[in-house]
Amino acid sequence: MRLLGWRHAHRLQPPPGRVRSGPPGPPPRDGYLEEIVAAFEDPSVGCVTHPVAGLGEKTFGSLLDNLHLSSSAAAGMIAAKHVADRDIVVGKSMALGGFFSVKDVLAEDYVIGQWVTRKLGKRVVLAHTPVFNVSLRKSVDAFFQRYLRWSVIHRTAVSPSTYVAQALLNPVPLAALGALIHPSALTGLAALAVALGKVWVDVAVFRALRPRPVTWRAAPAVLVSGSPATGWGERRWPNF
Repeated sequence: MRLLGWRHAHRLQPPPGRVRSGPPGPPPRDGYLEEIVAAFEDPSVGCVTHPVAGLGEKTFGSLLDNLHLSSSAAAGMIAAKHVADRDIVVGKSMALGGFFSVKDVLAEDYVIGQWVTRKLGKRVVLAHTPVFNVSLRKSVDAFFQRYLRWSVIHRTAVSPSTYVAQALLNPVPLAALGALIHPSALTGLAALAVALGKVWVDVAVFRALRPRPVTWRAAPAVLVSGSPATGWGERRWPNF
């Protein structure tokens, strides 16, 4: 808070207990607060958020969780900002004022990202420094339970067409379906190529965002974490 100063201290929402701004170990000089302060020196900036990567896995369920955060959530934030100029704010780390106005909103981070530009006329800055969500011993079932619940939020926050289009983010099931409908050596090789490409891209992103090496277990985890089961949440959790 002393680094932020009183002028910016009220803007900071500290990350949740399982989120940190650097890898486990002694407190690092990772530039987390410095980057926030520098961004708010520009008066046109209304919010600073960070891409979220996962680390610390000791079980396969936590590996799924950390992989999905890094290769899907964090990569999506970065791509949306730099490719489509769309702001996605993640509540695990965001700095701004006015939290009370969204105290009764479920997806408050998403709403904040919309309000900053539409109501305040200011910019959202996506910081270069990632924050790390530490998941250690989550079970595979707990992983799917979490993202099934997330799908409920997605279904209510975006248009039906956008929700359905999210299936294109994981082309492996579609490629496999195509190979089953029209079985041949060519469609089989195409489906295999799509699966290998998906694994390569996700593992590369996972490795780029983390300070620690990625083990071979991440390869099969890509196919499990992208299972279509994560999109069926509205059937099991109609209400919270």
